Amino acid sequence: MTLRRVSGIPLLPLVIACAAWGASPMVGAQAATTAASSTAATVTATATARMYAVPPGPLAPALNAFAALAGVFVSADGALTDSLRSAGVQGTRSVAEAFSALLAGTGLAAVPRPDGSYLIQPAPPPIAAASATSVEVLPTVTVTARAERPAPGLLAPTTLGGGPATAQRDVPQSLSVVSQERIQSQALTTLQEALQNTPGVTTTNVDTSRYRVYSRGFQIDTLQYDGVSTAVGYLTPPNLAMYQQVEVLRGPASLVAGIAGAGGTMNLVRKKAPRSFEASALLGAGSQDTRRAGFDIGGPLSDDGHVRGLLVAAEDRNALPQDGTYRHDRQLYGVIEADVSAQTTWRLGASRQQLDARSMQYGYPTYTDGSFLRVPLSTYYGADWNHEGYSLATAFADVTRQLGGGWRARVSALSLDARRSTAFAGLRSAVDPTRDTTWYQTSTSSIDDRQRIVDAYLSGPVEAFGRVHDLAFGLNQLWQHTPQSGAPGSPRLVAVSLADPGVVPVARFDSQVSRQVTDTAQLSLFAHANLKLTDAWTLVADGRVVRWRSRLRADPLANASGVADHDDGLAPHFSPTVALLHALDARQTIYASDAQVFTPQSRRDVAGELLPPMKARQQEVGWKRDGEDGRWAASAALFRLLQSNRAMTAPGDTTGTLFVAQGRARSQGLELQLSAELARGWDVSAGYTFTHTRYLDDSADTGRAAFSAFTPRHLLKLWTEARLGGGWAAWTLGAGLHASSAFSARDSVAEVRQPGYATVDGLVRYAIDAKTSLSLHVENLFDRRYYQSISSTADHNYPGNPRRVVLVLRAHY
Repeated sequence: MTLRRVSGIPLLPLVIACAAWGASPMVGAQAATTAASSTAATVTATATARMYAVPPGPLAPALNAFAALAGVFVSADGALTDSLRSAGVQGTRSVAEAFSALLAGTGLAAVPRPDGSYLIQPAPPPIAAASATSVEVLPTVTVTARAERPAPGLLAPTTLGGGPATAQRDVPQSLSVVSQERIQSQALTTLQEALQNTPGVTTTNVDTSRYRVYSRGFQIDTLQYDGVSTAVGYLTPPNLAMYQQVEVLRGPASLVAGIAGAGGTMNLVRKKAPRSFEASALLGAGSQDTRRAGFDIGGPLSDDGHVRGLLVAAEDRNALPQDGTYRHDRQLYGVIEADVSAQTTWRLGASRQQLDARSMQYGYPTYTDGSFLRVPLSTYYGADWNHEGYSLATAFADVTRQLGGGWRARVSALSLDARRSTAFAGLRSAVDPTRDTTWYQTSTSSIDDRQRIVDAYLSGPVEAFGRVHDLAFGLNQLWQHTPQSGAPGSPRLVAVSLADPGVVPVARFDSQVSRQVTDTAQLSLFAHANLKLTDAWTLVADGRVVRWRSRLRADPLANASGVADHDDGLAPHFSPTVALLHALDARQTIYASDAQVFTPQSRRDVAGELLPPMKARQQEVGWKRDGEDGRWAASAALFRLLQSNRAMTAPGDTTGTLFVAQGRARSQGLELQLSAELARGWDVSAGYTFTHTRYLDDSADTGRAAFSAFTPRHLLKLWTEARLGGGWAAWTLGAGLHASSAFSARDSVAEVRQPGYATVDGLVRYAIDAKTSLSLHVENLFDRRYYQSISSTADHNYPGNPRRVVLVLRAHY
């Protein structure tokens, strides 16, 4: 792992400081003192009552969520908990009472240990009083067990923002979780595929391997890793092999992030090292030359299990729809976790993803009347020397410590190094239908994105006015260093006939080169409070203060684009969120929230000054409900989102380079979600979104990123699967539906319109035994032809994937 100095701030000393802070309680401590303090901590923790809100669901996640809330360390053999469910625990209880509720009906008990931690083990059999002379013989009872299914996605706790696990019911905004079970059931391999199956979310391609993400009509441009926020522009699809689940918060995300787009934020939850040995592997092959392979292996690295590790490797190769195009993706991830005490856990990990591809970089143009090209999807328009390379290396370290009294602290350091380089020729002009001709445009670019982030989070309960309230404080400091270069090709434009594309001459890129470096620093400070007004009413108040600085320096020896050096910054900006939650009962909540967020802009006014940041404000009211048996959950939300300060062309400007921050746009609508086990072995997950977008002025002239081009009014996403038969030798059938109403984009030539469409996916899985399964996945079962994203008549229109069939063999030990 390489740790570099950014903006004069070295990351390595910060990591060492984190480690030293976490280790300090154990260094130099005498054994007797440790034992005495641990015993005292156990007594105190057991006796002190506090508020808990752990939802029903699988026992292992419930125990993890409870441990975070209670500030205790809990260990358990995975073989004991994997197939069990918990009824959860709600209300104010002591630790002992909470454990009793959490483990009710499982046959397990929590046994306190001298170091203050708890061990989950089988409960001793009850001692029944019996007459010495009378013994009653009961009839034989046969118990047949069935494999428990993981909790529905709406019941999975979230770690957005880096805090302790929180029930989705307690988050006063719309939230979706793509679980590990869903990832495996649908054979999802990239983040973009997961987002395409997330309610209310659309993605639009910048090229074949980069994309933007939209929710409620606005861009999501913040990505979190285990709750630590990073900066993103265009996303290259991260491989999902190293992630346990994907979480998406829709709408202004000031509740969990600093600077962010109006659309929300995403959180990638990394896989953690298991406490007992686990190993899994998969092999896959299918149409479009698809080949997949991967493995996870992890478990204890010490006899007592306090040190654990996990290693993940994955490789995915497939041809893209156009002849001669391909994508090859590889990923390696490793993490080590250590419980240095009952209160402190260290995590240290690293990953690397490498992607190589040849693709149609600009996608397809349309005819000059806005209609799509009438050519086979397999037709490749580009050069045989087109190439794209991308790599992402991450390293992270964090220390989590239970401070006593329910307080918890976490300090994280994260390093990201991304590099992307391309050279290509792509179609870049609307096609004259009478001649079937257009132009190739050649280009090359290279960009590095180096980010160093330090994130700290402190949370815990306080008692005031006879009630227990939750507080949290934190900071996020980001340094970003981005050198980039680019050049037009020579020749720049090459005429092409759609009927006979011919061979594109190799372009030269040694002239008109532009190089520049951008350094950005962002500091976010926040305070958060959950104030219990009554047993049923909770007031949520969150405030973030963000300071942003950016400096651009052009290379005077390579500045063909004529970019001027500049230093930009924003005075500290405040982003508040206020919400009111009302618990109708232990499993049902209604809420109303008001969230605000801002996003810096890159465009400039007539004086050369950076435009003020865009501001977004959302009002949302909603309802969330968990089923009494923990097997279903539902939510509904109404939202109204207004964005202001959008860039508009300055009056009188004919160059298209001068702007004023006066534009406004509005999005409002309805979201419905359901996750449920409708019957034994039959699961369903569904999301419907109605979104009405409207420009409140002429701010649509801000270009092809105008939000209306990517936002269908109606969007339905559904996945269901049913397990047939009994035992492990069982069949599972699954089906998915993606239905979208029409969406369109207009430029100076014509309107480009994708009519409403629907696609169907399918699954057939056979469980060979308890550890091995064989599954057949079908994407776009009926081979529907449609455009997944559109942009203009000139370029950047991308068809959806044709039918693809993949066979996957999976084993888990």
